[in-house]
Amino acid sequence: MTAANIPQRKGPSGPRAGAASSGGGNSLVFRPDGVAGGNVYSTWPALVAAAVSIQGPKTVTIDASLAAATIPAGAWDLGAETTIVASAGTLPTPLSLAPGATLVGVVEIVDVAVTKDGASPAILNTDAATQFFYLSGTATVTCAGAGPFLRQAVPSPFTLFVRGLAEVAAGASPVLDTLIAGTTLRVIALDAAFVDAGIIAGPAGGTYYGVVGSAAAFVDPSQPGVPGGVLTVAIWEQSRYVQYDDSLAPPLGASTVQGAIDALKALPGPPYQTDEFVAAAAQTFFVLSFLPIDIPNMEVFVNGVRYNLGSSYTVAALILTWLNSPFVMSAGDNVIVTYQR
Repeated sequence: MTAANIPQRKGPSGPRAGAASSGGGNSLVFRPDGVAGGNVYSTWPALVAAAVSIQGPKTVTIDASLAAATIPAGAWDLGAETTIVASAGTLPTPLSLAPGATLVGVVEIVDVAVTKDGASPAILNTDAATQFFYLSGTATVTCAGAGPFLRQAVPSPFTLFVRGLAEVAAGASPVLDTLIAGTTLRVIALDAAFVDAGIIAGPAGGTYYGVVGSAAAFVDPSQPGVPGGVLTVAIWEQSRYVQYDDSLAPPLGASTVQGAIDALKALPGPPYQTDEFVAAAAQTFFVLSFLPIDIPNMEVFVNGVRYNLGSSYTVAALILTWLNSPFVMSAGDNVIVTYQR
């Protein structure tokens, strides 16, 4: 499983996608103690004021070559589809979030080492349609204060993708949490990503699990913030998965990761799975229960009518994306997906 197989964002993304420049467009540069001009800003409030006027995806480059980069306290709305990246140089580039600093519109961090302080979350997701956040390249996130980096504040599924050499590091508090029972939180590690212990938390009644998507990736199942203190970890292998939860009676009788993989290989042929959803207005992302192994032969029905792969929807890993063709989903639309797993 590689980054190419997971839900891909539209717009500027990838290592150093917004390398510092003096041009305009959708790229803005935060260069503390620098000379402001063009798309370069020496203060964070000035950069945010410019960002909100840009329509569509945008990139904010952190250039700490002259002085340490810190986002001060305040509610900073950067607009939708914002990626924070590092400038050329030593990676990852350090970025501090002061207590009380909150970010709106940020969906990915690339090659930036974020240290978040304070009790309030840096990102508070209140939009049920926002279901993903990405850490890419050499990015890291650590919480030095009492609050999380990202809090899911609506009872809908949310997934943190960690890819490349990115790392979610243990700190004073979890990186991802929710206070709402019944919410699903996932962390998926791809490539050579690392997910430490103690980074995910939520109350009883929720569903919390990790996914290891490649041989070099790692998700630590020790998560004291989830019920029982142990995160269920799924291991992708040959387009199917087993679960490993480090218990005395784990799924498939496997007491080690290798045992889980061995048990997976012994499984019979893949069964069929049917997932049913009740769509929200303008919903585009649907999270499947299992990883489909024969995507071209999937069947997708909306209100009893079958629609075609490519023209009406795409599938990447566990995510089915509705392309708003030939229509935009209405609240209450019935969506049925049948596939092999």
